[in-house]
Amino acid sequence: MTDSMSLPPAMSQRAREFTGPPVPARPAATVVLLQPHGDTFQVYVLRRAATMTFGGLYAFPGGVVDPSDRPATIRTDWPARLGLPTAEAHAVVGAAARELFEETGVLLASPRSEPDRTVTTTDTDDWESDRAAVASRTLSMTDLLASRDLLLRDDLLLPWSRWITPEFEPRRYDTWFFAALLPEAQSTRDVSGEASTTAWIPPSDTSLPMLPPTRRTLAEIATHKTIPEVVAASTHRDAATPLTPRIAIAPNGEVQFQLPDPVRPPKAPPRPRKAGAAQGRPATAGPNAMVTDDPPASSPAPSRPIAPSPRSPRRPGRPVAQVAPSPRSPRAHICWPGYK
Repeated sequence: MTDSMSLPPAMSQRAREFTGPPVPARPAATVVLLQPHGDTFQVYVLRRAATMTFGGLYAFPGGVVDPSDRPATIRTDWPARLGLPTAEAHAVVGAAARELFEETGVLLASPRSEPDRTVTTTDTDDWESDRAAVASRTLSMTDLLASRDLLLRDDLLLPWSRWITPEFEPRRYDTWFFAALLPEAQSTRDVSGEASTTAWIPPSDTSLPMLPPTRRTLAEIATHKTIPEVVAASTHRDAATPLTPRIAIAPNGEVQFQLPDPVRPPKAPPRPRKAGAAQGRPATAGPNAMVTDDPPASSPAPSRPIAPSPRSPRRPGRPVAQVAPSPRSPRAHICWPGYK
């Protein structure tokens, strides 16, 4: 445990009074939505209404998995990336896309006839009617996409981490965090009815009240200066191993969250010595040269980088995760496959 923070008074009291047993944690998903801002980027946050669970705290759009969350997906590696059986993994992915649409109006989807282009607008009256129907559970996301001949672009969700609520809380969640880039032609709208305010903030902003997993995620993303760096980092993130804050009560009665160390990607095995190299001496020159007399230890296969789906080929002239001048605007923009 290398990081800790004090809890709000109400949470501190619940932690002191908890005697168990813990309630089961419900599966949930949340999305860290990013947009370019100058040479760097911003993150979308909303402040939960006082009547909501964790009211008054800033969070990312998200919520619990619903029985209707059973989407067809482009990516085939979700079970491995999320540490779940196939159906459950797809449900978490579906919840992430649905909650993002419900709470911001942003839809990660493409026309089936143009799978390399994302939906351009979702703020017209007919779209708002569909969004409200999805939020009220009178229309599923699967049926919405089918009625508009759209394809869910789950390949644009980047798995980041997994957090489980501490045992003393009366409502507990097993939450998968994803990152995603705001499609260029869409904009966020405060339409959820569950937020008192919304904002685009720099990821380095630590002034807002947040739960520890939200703050930790923001701090991790803030270590990357550009959206392409976040994309690259996501390929090495462990979103399958759950992280759970621990509780420590100081002698003065103050209750603190102790946050677990971030899950690190497995280290690559040492390179074998080149043939003919002298034992105990580097096989090649340079400070990073290495020699070993032991065979490389087995290690898990590295996470496969996210690449455009075979059904969504990259558009010509739009390289993966690079900054280039836009043909429609003199400003620079992020070139990320699948985003119009």
